[in-house]
Amino acid sequence: MVNLTKREVECMFMGKVVFEVISKFDRKIRFMKGKYDHVCKRHPEVFGEIEKMRETLVSPQIVRKSLYDEKVWLFYRFFESTPVTEKYLMVAARILNDEGFVVTSYFTDKVKMGEEIWRER
Repeated sequence: MVNLTKREVECMFMGKVVFEVISKFDRKIRFMKGKYDHVCKRHPEVFGEIEKMRETLVSPQIVRKSLYDEKVWLFYRFFESTPVTEKYLMVAARILNDEGFVVTSYFTDKVKMGEEIWRER
């Protein structure tokens, strides 16, 4: 088994796509390298939290539509252990033509306003 630092893992993503998943709603969602870099600059606490982002898109607990853009869906999943204590991880994805791409992600104390699309029961 190889142990890599977070920085070494990030350097592996010199290509364009950081990850691609099939979301809870059978939509392919991509996270592009340029957007990942931008998100990490604005929200440094998400640096290296790629697996949590993937899990949030694939197995969210709550999904809402953005109040500001109905094509942006907000995926939430609560994590007891994060770089900033227990929080929800929010991953926002713009959905176009049954595919999407991540536009931002951050940890938050509460779920934001917006039309609820789905909730785990």
